[in-house]
Amino acid sequence: MSKILSYEAKLSSKESISIYVLASPTIYQAFHKLKVKGYSEIKISNLEIGSNLPNSTFDLVYIADEAQIEAAVEYAIQNNALLISSNPKWVTQGVTLGLGAKEGRPKFYINLTTSTASGLQWDDKILSIAQTYR
Repeated sequence: MSKILSYEAKLSSKESISIYVLASPTIYQAFHKLKVKGYSEIKISNLEIGSNLPNSTFDLVYIADEAQIEAAVEYAIQNNALLISSNPKWVTQGVTLGLGAKEGRPKFYINLTTSTASGLQWDDKILSIAQTYR
């Protein structure tokens, strides 16, 4: 996931990003390892987890609760945030970026409508290999 962030203009230009994990302790722990050990190409300045959307602004929100997709999409648009899930089917419901695998290879799914509404600008390189939705 951290490698794909380098293909989005706004996030790749930041020294560090803030991440909020919605309803996924496992993903939170993975991000925490990245933050503490610095394995990632990105520096994480703030990392929080919760069962509801945050009241403050985050650069990236990882969502694992399907019941909150609509509110999370609204949050992403209002806060110019990247909304990510490991459930690629949710991209058709408005999640900005879905991560999956096909035949053992990573596969990316991007919702262009939500991306544009959130002020995100994807590099053509990632758009050429991602499955896109409007």
